[in-house]
Amino acid sequence: MNEFLLILRVIIGFIFLSSALHKIMNYRGHKAIVKNYKILPNDLISLFVFLEVISEFTFSIFFLIGLFTNYAAIGLAILLIAYSIAILMNIVRGNNEISCGCGGVIGEHKITYKLIVRNLLILLGVIVVYSSGTTIASIDGLFINNASLEEILNKKSIFVLLISVTIIIFYDVANKLIKIRKLMEEFFGFIEKRSE
Repeated sequence: MNEFLLILRVIIGFIFLSSALHKIMNYRGHKAIVKNYKILPNDLISLFVFLEVISEFTFSIFFLIGLFTNYAAIGLAILLIAYSIAILMNIVRGNNEISCGCGGVIGEHKITYKLIVRNLLILLGVIVVYSSGTTIASIDGLFINNASLEEILNKKSIFVLLISVTIIIFYDVANKLIKIRKLMEEFFGFIEKRSE
């Protein structure tokens, strides 16, 4: 069970870290996406985006390395709930032609109910990690359980970390291949129309 929880923690932490890094690298674009949600007054968007990105980055790092894991889990849960509410509000208002603003390994998508379900599944994973109290391969294990480094990072936990990273890489590669396929289909469709 601890191994499953470690895989879950690493995957969720990496999802949020990649999303935060995407938002940092595309800061202006992310501000425009938040503005398109039409929830916040324009003069609060810059402050909100700054706090959102810093929070998401910090919580994801802490969750990933297992430092203050429960606090990071609470922070990530709050972000997931806020994102889901914002998506739901815009779908209900008919403003569903906007980007979700997710970025990272999970990519950019137009908002749909599927994104809310995905967020709730990730939230479930965060809750499972939070409620388990596991400290495998975590800095918390060193401080809370007074475990030795050898107990925290044994062969089994290192193997599980490698499996987690492999899953993330395969997921990312699969998404990129799907995008390439769609672009190729669009390109060849465009070529066909031009030749008619």
